[in-house]
Amino acid sequence: MSPSIFSYKLKISLLLGTACLLAGYFFLADTTEKQIDAHRDMPAKIVRFEGLQPDMIIGASIETGGKQFKISANEDGLFLTDQQRANFKLPYKLKISLQYPDETYRDVSWTIDSRGANYEIMADGFSPDDHITLRLNESIGLDKVPFDWSGRIELPIVLEIPSDFLACIDIRETKGMRTMTLCHFNPGKKGIS
Repeated sequence: MSPSIFSYKLKISLLLGTACLLAGYFFLADTTEKQIDAHRDMPAKIVRFEGLQPDMIIGASIETGGKQFKISANEDGLFLTDQQRANFKLPYKLKISLQYPDETYRDVSWTIDSRGANYEIMADGFSPDDHITLRLNESIGLDKVPFDWSGRIELPIVLEIPSDFLACIDIRETKGMRTMTLCHFNPGKKGIS
């Protein structure tokens, strides 16, 4: 076999291999995109609050679709605008910053992956004497777990994708003898069983 025929066959094989890989990539990317973009109806009130100090300053943002937006917050919860609801995408991250009257901060965030299944709650700025309870659809998942030495805790959860889900955290602050509740509604993916 002459070197030019071998070189020609190698070039053809590489070209066909590359074409097959690209076709496979676009097929899988198209399928994955359809799975991720299944419709989810986000409520206007995405997080509900109870037991927050009335003179607390609340700041909140959402990171979705590669962009970060401020979202409306008051003592009752976090609210998405109609435009934010219409442009809502997975994955996303909700962040809340709670400024107390003594100018100390507590931070809480929810991170949800691109399937809407892996879900992580992080709370920071609390005391190691404080405790957190996790309720999943009103059933207790974790009860009175203390924060670590730095006042931080991370709670990973795996959700059922088709089901609407309400994940609530009750944080008992020992210093003020106050319990605050933050509930995040995670809608299930519509059209699958």
